Amino acid sequence: MELRRVGQSEAPDRELYIAEVADLAQWPEAFSEPGGEFVAFTAFDTANVSSDDLGGFAAKLVRQGCVYLCAWGPGCERLHDAVNLADINVNGPEGVVMTTWHEDDSLDEALYFALFTAFTETEPSAVLALTAPAWSGDVERRLRDSKALLHEVLAKEDPRDERPRFSRR
Repeated sequence: MELRRVGQSEAPDRELYIAEVADLAQWPEAFSEPGGEFVAFTAFDTANVSSDDLGGFAAKLVRQGCVYLCAWGPGCERLHDAVNLADINVNGPEGVVMTTWHEDDSLDEALYFALFTAFTETEPSAVLALTAPAWSGDVERRLRDSKALLHEVLAKEDPRDERPRFSRR
């Protein structure tokens, strides 16, 4: 499994990384980049992943510096919940990780949220996109041209629509 830098976003200024992950249980305990705190964007089908594998993956992300998780894909609420539990187990009852799941959003909308809307009290230096093989090509293409993603998603918004555009849970 290779974690590689694929670009840089602006506003906020963050390094962009991607890793294709075929099996969550195989996610490593540590990696060299990105250093420091990061936003994790996940694109997985976790509907049938075991609770142990989800919990192990979530705990690794929290220990590695994840301060914001945006989960997308079938069963994404399960990963969201696993990260919340891991956060409490690793960081204590107050926790530090913000989490959202985006089951009703398109892949582009969820990735847009991770890149341009996910903020914490600290300033994460990177967005780490972890994706199943089925979505890795689309996610990498969008990361390499995050400005186009920004413009395309915003162009689809209707300014007269007062409903929230994205699922924020």
